[in-house]
Amino acid sequence: AIVVNDVVTGDPDAVGAVNVQAVGMAYSPLAEETTDALTDLGGLQPAAGELEPCVTKDQTPCVDGTLNTVTAFNQTSKDALNFDYDLSNGLVDGFRKFGGSLLNFDSLNPLNTTAGVVLGFKASATTAINLDFVDNTGKTVTVRVENLSSLDFKRFKVTKALLDSAGIIGFDATKIVAIAIVVNDVVTGDPDAVGAVNVQAVGMAYSPKAILTTDPVSNISGNNPNLGELEPCSVPGQIPCVSGTLNTVTAFRQTSDAAFGFDFDLSNGEDSGFRRFGGALINLGSPLVIDASNSIVFGLKGTGTSDLKLDFVDANGKKVTVLVENMTGAFQNFKVTQSVLAAAGILGFDMTKIVTVAVVVDDVMAGDPDAVGSVDVNLSGFSYIPVITGDPLDSSLHTVMPN
Repeated sequence: AIVVNDVVTGDPDAVGAVNVQAVGMAYSPLAEETTDALTDLGGLQPAAGELEPCVTKDQTPCVDGTLNTVTAFNQTSKDALNFDYDLSNGLVDGFRKFGGSLLNFDSLNPLNTTAGVVLGFKASATTAINLDFVDNTGKTVTVRVENLSSLDFKRFKVTKALLDSAGIIGFDATKIVAIAIVVNDVVTGDPDAVGAVNVQAVGMAYSPKAILTTDPVSNISGNNPNLGELEPCSVPGQIPCVSGTLNTVTAFRQTSDAAFGFDFDLSNGEDSGFRRFGGALINLGSPLVIDASNSIVFGLKGTGTSDLKLDFVDANGKKVTVLVENMTGAFQNFKVTQSVLAAAGILGFDMTKIVTVAVVVDDVMAGDPDAVGSVDVNLSGFSYIPVITGDPLDSSLHTVMPN
């Protein structure tokens, strides 16, 4: 403690100042407000999600769940997200009065901040937030953002030089794997603060939503599609699955050239390697064209989940994931258009050359790592060989063929 009192000053009413030099103190630099354009992160496609404290103090990961300090989280496009927070749902014990959002970058393709990264923010019930920059070794630099408005977005720039000024030994500002956008009781000045934060971050990973429609299901017979089930590999990261697959699809059926379905049991999957999924794969013999005049409509119904994913893969291996939400036990039609696919913002994705479409249920979509249910799909034009079930052998009924 560095203390001034009436004894050392010799004056009970002394007024003055003290300056201290102490090398290596903890320090959170201040982000610079800027008019520069927002940084385009499209080449990195960071995945956005919510950030909450663990129910159990010091638990990593939060296997017992999280405290509901983020009461709503929405990503409205590849360039924007927002979250509502309620710090009263947190706990003082263990510094668990915080909530926010996390941008995760691929560790093999991290963010380099040398030229600076510009993000936009507006917020209510707080005029300040923290930005935690995490490098590929887990070292963290916290940057403070101040003077936020609840009405208008402001842009803030964080450079390598700014991050280096925090003095964290070994921190590598050229290899950022995560940015956490955090509201806590310190920046709000209120342990029970309730408000919202809006974020502009161009080029985030984004899964657009299929459109509920009354249009009829599509006929793709000209593409000669074939069907098969889709399961995770028994060995994580193995391509192809030469060691076999996990039995997450317990039954697969095709009843005509216009209908198929599958039963799933995600309890047969594994958490390691993101292997809690099951589904069906539509392999197109010739590329499917989706353009401004040509969308594709699926008929879908399901049990055990109300949501699923449609993964569209082009001839170059680039993928767009489209979300289907609010399925029921009765068929509804969902449309995927050119604008829906384009909204994902995948650089180089060619929607005129779709070679596969996967219909996928996973633990995130189902909301349960052990979900059990079924999905049925109507889409006309599949390759189909009907099964003829014969009667018991009766040679008297055989037709005699002339010599």
